[in-house]
Amino acid sequence: MYRVLIFLIIAVMLTLGWGETLIYESDVPTDDWVYEEALEEDAMLFVVGYTKIDWDKGIQGLAPQAARRLPEIDFEEQLPLLVYLGERPTGGYGVEIDSAAVKGDTLAAVVSFRSPQPNEFVTMAFTYPYSLVLLERAELKNVERVLFVDREGTLLADFRK
Repeated sequence: MYRVLIFLIIAVMLTLGWGETLIYESDVPTDDWVYEEALEEDAMLFVVGYTKIDWDKGIQGLAPQAARRLPEIDFEEQLPLLVYLGERPTGGYGVEIDSAAVKGDTLAAVVSFRSPQPNEFVTMAFTYPYSLVLLERAELKNVERVLFVDREGTLLADFRK
C-alpha cells in the first residue's frame, strides 16, 4: 500500500509538471487559432540570441520590413526568442510565443500559429508576422538548450548553447 501511494504521488507530480518553472506567459488568447496551411518551414525562422553575434546571424533571414521593427536588446540582461512566419501574401496570419518554461537545463517555448480562415476579410498586402519575447537571463542561469514546440508538442526547433 505504501509503495502504491508513493508511486501515485510521483505520477501526479510528473503529470502536473513538478520541477518545471513557468517564466513567461503571453496575454494573447490563442486557444481558437487555427493554421490550416502546410507550414512552410523554409520560410519560417526561429532565433535564440544567446549572444549578439548569434542574434545578428539569426535575424539575417528576416525581411527588412520585420527587422526594422525589432527593439534594442540588452544581451547582458535579456535572452531574446523570436519566431518569424516569413512573408505572407495577405493579413490574417499570426504567430505567438504562448509560454516559456524551464525544466533542468532546458527552456521550452510553446508557439501557436494562425492563418486566415475561408471567407475572412483580410488586408490585401504582404505581411511579416513574428513573435518576440525578451526573457530575463537571471531566471535562465542553468539553461543550455532552447526548444520551440507547437501546442501539440511537436518539436519545431532545437538550439544548444
